[in-house]
Amino acid sequence: MFQGKSSQEPPVQETALAPGDTLSVSPDTPAIVEPVTFENVPLNEIVDEIAAYYHVKAIFKSDDIRQLRFHYEWNPEAGLPAAIDGLNHFQRVDIEQTGNQLIVKRS
Repeated sequence: MFQGKSSQEPPVQETALAPGDTLSVSPDTPAIVEPVTFENVPLNEIVDEIAAYYHVKAIFKSDDIRQLRFHYEWNPEAGLPAAIDGLNHFQRVDIEQTGNQLIVKRS
């Protein structure tokens, strides 16, 4: 009795990605996005990463606020308003969204 694969099954083809290659995901396939933990990270790095993810631009109203360091847990799936609200809980930070810009200033 033959116990191999059925001739009706398509062959499985394995492909390795080379550096610089991209992998596209079908729009029907939900992407799983893990929360990101920023540990003692300057505010400008946190906001720049969040802004890039949501395709908005970060505008810092003063240079000194850029270097403030925070511990922040960001869940990208929660959306930009939730990220702004979470960052605004820090006493020295005031972030507001104006169109496609995040305006960052001291509170």
